[in-house]
Amino acid sequence: MKATFSDLWDTGTEILVWDGSEFERPTSIKELSKAENVVIGEKIEGTRLYNVLIDDTLKVVIPRKVCHPSGGGSMLILEVY
Repeated sequence: MKATFSDLWDTGTEILVWDGSEFERPTSIKELSKAENVVIGEKIEGTRLYNVLIDDTLKVVIPRKVCHPSGGGSMLILEVY
């Protein structure tokens, strides 16, 4: 399974998803580390931010909990910071 970038609904927030899926997404750094195209860097000291290399793209990622827009509760995402 590969991690890819996607937009979270129409919010303009970039998140990580599995293989371009609209519904399947990693919910933690540990889960993301299992992807075949990801290298996790060290956590940035004093923050919840991580450097993440996906294919040839270096991004900063933060685990977040967001409210589902349908009012169906909350969900965990990895937001590209």
